[in-house]
Amino acid sequence: MTQLFSRSTLRRQVRPPARAARLSFGWLLLGGLPLSNLVACFPSNPSFDNAQQPRGVRVLAALSEPASGVPGGDLELRLEAFDGAPLLAELRRAAGVSDEAGPAAPAPLSVAWLGGCHNPPGDSQSGCYPLLRQIAASLPDPLPEANADIPSAQAAFFGIGNHFSVHVPETILDGRQLQTRAAPFGVSFSFFAVCRGVLRPAPDASGALPLTCHDRETGEQLGSEAFVPGFVTSYTYAHALNGSPGLVGTPIDGAELAETPCESDADCAGVSVAELETACARPLAPDFSLPVEPPPLRCLPLVPTCAAPPCASHELLPQLGATSVESDPSAAPPGGVAPQEIVWVRYFGFGRFSRDQALINDRASGLNPDYALRWTAPPIAVDSPLPVWAVVQDNRGGSAVARWDFVVRDGSGQ
Repeated sequence: MTQLFSRSTLRRQVRPPARAARLSFGWLLLGGLPLSNLVACFPSNPSFDNAQQPRGVRVLAALSEPASGVPGGDLELRLEAFDGAPLLAELRRAAGVSDEAGPAAPAPLSVAWLGGCHNPPGDSQSGCYPLLRQIAASLPDPLPEANADIPSAQAAFFGIGNHFSVHVPETILDGRQLQTRAAPFGVSFSFFAVCRGVLRPAPDASGALPLTCHDRETGEQLGSEAFVPGFVTSYTYAHALNGSPGLVGTPIDGAELAETPCESDADCAGVSVAELETACARPLAPDFSLPVEPPPLRCLPLVPTCAAPPCASHELLPQLGATSVESDPSAAPPGGVAPQEIVWVRYFGFGRFSRDQALINDRASGLNPDYALRWTAPPIAVDSPLPVWAVVQDNRGGSAVARWDFVVRDGSGQ
């Protein structure tokens, strides 16, 4: 589960899965952002005017492979992060809106991880804070630029980049049997910071995570539009392994778009999805301080702007596999049958949305077939493709991400 630190998060313990399973999926939504793979973020000044739209640096989800731990095994974590400030500035310029702060230029994102906290007191992330400060006090300032520069003694507790490996101790389930008949579980916390600038250790800082984010040029400390600290909660169950929600398709208006590489619009002639033509463009992706390969140019769905209704909308479906919904043994009554897990979806991105979330599977009513998003193009055109995300989550820490990208051009020019 991915969580973004907020004031309410700091006062709330992370609840064990048996308890979380009995809560509605709305409990898992804090600060206007998703808690996927039990992720939480605590911005320094949380004020999200539009939770659907990443207006600055945002962590939309944390993906884990596998979704739950095994004693003695490893978890591979990856953040689905995005900096929406450059795209938002481009949209504002296209709309003729002046911005006194000036346009936000794309800048590399720095990512750091602090880990190695397992079964802290009360199973609460706050029980990890003394360890985090010990780790931060041992880190160089500035932080290393690559994992190869990290001393081996620190590698199990500290990492750089958008990926982080967590080793689950062999003993994580020792002494973890509850007072009930529910299967024992262990809990591991991995803390992260994503910054549009430079990260620095701050072991004496008053915040929950002892790292601060600073402008690369001026050294000024940056706030929540450029800095997202948070943590990932990973569970290890006795005799049970949780799989992430399995997506079998991402259709647009009921049709799949084949990934077709291109160099110009001419290469996309004849490539369509449902009734939409396509155009050649490169999907936006964050520029991390550790270099990664940018997405290739490919044929993306082409839609016209729509300034006034009626506007055409398009159905976007993160299609869940029929066998993807698993049983939740942590919620089984004594001697009873384990119920199904709860699965839901949250939508993020740019454009106009018919909804921002939907329940996919409920224990009482079962599978809900109506969870797709209807997306409508904005009234203005920009050069950059507009991204839309679907973050599908279950109450046991599994997450999956679907993404669509649309080229929006003036209707007269399509």
